[in-house]
Amino acid sequence: MGPPKHEILILADTPQQRDKLTGWAREIYASWKMTLPPLIVPEDVKAYLRELRGPCAPPELVVIALPGVDGLNAAEHIRRVYPKTSLVWCCDLDFALQAYDLQADFFFPLEEISREKLEEGLTRWGERTKHFMDRGSKQ
Repeated sequence: MGPPKHEILILADTPQQRDKLTGWAREIYASWKMTLPPLIVPEDVKAYLRELRGPCAPPELVVIALPGVDGLNAAEHIRRVYPKTSLVWCCDLDFALQAYDLQADFFFPLEEISREKLEEGLTRWGERTKHFMDRGSKQ
């Protein structure tokens, strides 16, 4: 499978949601004075997931902002294809237990989606990644 690609995959179902998430990610990285990894933002999430099969190098992080069972299905599929990639997930249904089982780095309700929540998820992901690097572990 190889090491993770230095990129972030964003899965959102509407152009508005995709625009918000990519804009917030740019703002967050700029405020951190860090270079934003390339963003992969497919327009047709279901088609993208259908085509997604291993083995291939995973992205460093997947951000999922999908309502209902689509969010759960996406998270489960990502975890099957990329078992160790980081995951920030928001959904309009309470899949907190499933997020825990899928080892999501951060889970929050879709109705709370905001720049601040995305920054909190990215921060937790960064802390986890740093933790692994400090211990000399590989994902």
